[in-house]
Amino acid sequence: MSKKIYWVTIAVIMVVAVLYGLQNRKNQALRLSDFPDSTETSLQKANQTGPQESGTELDPHEVTTAQNVSAEFRSWVAMEAQQVAQSVGTQEKEVALKDKALNFSSAEIQYLKQQSLSLRNTAHERILSTYLLTLTPETSLQALADIAAAPLKHPGNFAIHSPEEVLSLQEKSLRRMAIDTIVKNASVNEKSQKIFKDTVAKVIDPTLKEYMERQAPKGP
Repeated sequence: MSKKIYWVTIAVIMVVAVLYGLQNRKNQALRLSDFPDSTETSLQKANQTGPQESGTELDPHEVTTAQNVSAEFRSWVAMEAQQVAQSVGTQEKEVALKDKALNFSSAEIQYLKQQSLSLRNTAHERILSTYLLTLTPETSLQALADIAAAPLKHPGNFAIHSPEEVLSLQEKSLRRMAIDTIVKNASVNEKSQKIFKDTVAKVIDPTLKEYMERQAPKGP
């Protein structure tokens, strides 16, 4: 995704979210194709203000992953997600996020991966966590591969504009963000090529697998 237009995209996302909320989440969601032409549109789809999963027991792995990072880092992620939800950033903000991402520890990368995959989180939290990982593929490519290959918790087809459909669209769109970065870096070296091939083999959803296979790199 072009970083120069990322924050413009966020502005569009906010308009979508506000309009969706004003209609009480009924029959007003944008009807987008499963795989749009750009990650910017994928972000719009992922950010539709749909429901979060609740009422289920907390995964012990989520607890452990959260405990492995500082409370300061968890608070920073939550704060940045709120800023994504409420305002449009600047080029300086992009640079600041990139600088922060360059210093992520392995535990912080795993935490962001968990945040991206957990349906317990808001769309803003999941988008930001995935986006932060795409900023430094040299250290987070495997985490992105894990996101891309993770089984969908809401596979299949659902009624138009239903809560399940919104969650399904969010899941697929966030995985598409991860896939785009994996594809972009697949020809960098043998390790990245292997990550690409392994991820394609692990992806279960047929539309995601086909999307990834269409973009298979030609090699270095």
